[in-house]
Amino acid sequence: MNTFKKLLTLFPVLFISLNFIRSRYRWEFNDLGIFGFVEIALNVLPILFFASWDVFRRPLKLSAAKLLIMSSFYFYSMVVFYLTIFSVPFRNFFLPFQWSDVLEDKSYYLQTISLIPFKTIIEYGLVNTQVIGNLIMLMPLGIYISVLYKKSVVNGMITLLTIAFGIEFLQFLFSVIIPSPLHSLSYGRSTDIDDVLLNFSGAAFSFTICRWVIQKYTAPFQVRLKKTS
Repeated sequence: MNTFKKLLTLFPVLFISLNFIRSRYRWEFNDLGIFGFVEIALNVLPILFFASWDVFRRPLKLSAAKLLIMSSFYFYSMVVFYLTIFSVPFRNFFLPFQWSDVLEDKSYYLQTISLIPFKTIIEYGLVNTQVIGNLIMLMPLGIYISVLYKKSVVNGMITLLTIAFGIEFLQFLFSVIIPSPLHSLSYGRSTDIDDVLLNFSGAAFSFTICRWVIQKYTAPFQVRLKKTS
C-alpha cells in the first residue's frame, strides 16, 4: 500500500512531463526518429529519475500530507525546468552542420552574456515582469527545501545558491555546445548574473521565512511533548 502511495506521488510530475513533450513535439512526433526520442529522454528523464529516487529513499510510512507536498515539489521542479531549460535539441549533434557557421553563431551569443551584477536590474527597474519573474520563480523552492529536507541555514543557502547558479550555467553550457545546423531548432538562452542574484534572493527569502515559522510554531509544541513524556 505504501509503495502504491509513493507511485501515486509521482503521477503529477509524469503527467506534466508528458504534456510538455506533447506540446513541444506533437507536430513532428511521427518524424522524430531514434535521435529525436533520445532527445526527449535526455530532457525529461533526469527530473523523473530524481523524483523516483527521492520518494523511494524515504521511510516506508509517510503521511498523506508529506506525500502531497513531495508530489507538488516534483511537479514544480518540472515546471521550472520547462521554463528555464526545456527543451534542449540534443539531436542537432547528429545533423550536418558547418563549424564556421556554428562558431559565428556562438561568438554572437557570447557577446550577449551579462556578468555585471545589477546591470539588468538597474536597466529594467524593479517593477518589471522579467525582474519580478526571476525573483519569485524559486521562492517555492526555498519553502520546499525548508519543509522537505530540513537543512541548516548554511546548507540551505548553499543548496539554493547552487541550484540558482546551476540553472544559469546549464543555460550557458547548452547554448554554447549545442550546434545550430541549417533548418534546425537553435538553442540560445540568455545568460545573466542578475538572474542568479534574483533567483537566489527570492529562494533565500522564502527559505528564511519558512524556517522561522517552523521553528516558532513547532518548537514550543516539541517542548510540551518532552515535558509530558
